[in-house]
Amino acid sequence: MFLAIGIVLCFTGIITLLASICQYMKKGAILCPAYFAANEQEREAMRKKETYIQSGGNLMQSAICILCLSACFIFENAAFGMAGAGVALSSALGKFLYMIMNDVK
Repeated sequence: MFLAIGIVLCFTGIITLLASICQYMKKGAILCPAYFAANEQEREAMRKKETYIQSGGNLMQSAICILCLSACFIFENAAFGMAGAGVALSSALGKFLYMIMNDVK
């Protein structure tokens, strides 16, 4: 049972990793909630390298967390799950601090 969950998570992590690489190469749509909520004029202004890199970074962190979780299920070792949780918490803290630093000028 755990092996099947691990394999499904592994495929999900690989797909997320490929989407992240496409974002870094500025290919495809920007996968960002702000982009989907914006109107057409704002979307054109958002089509910049920084937006693609930010979206790619978010997807890369998600891919790392998913792959760590899949390794936890496949190898039945909690250390991989703890590593994935550490990546998730550190990325959430980093994004929170980034938002604070950009709002306070």
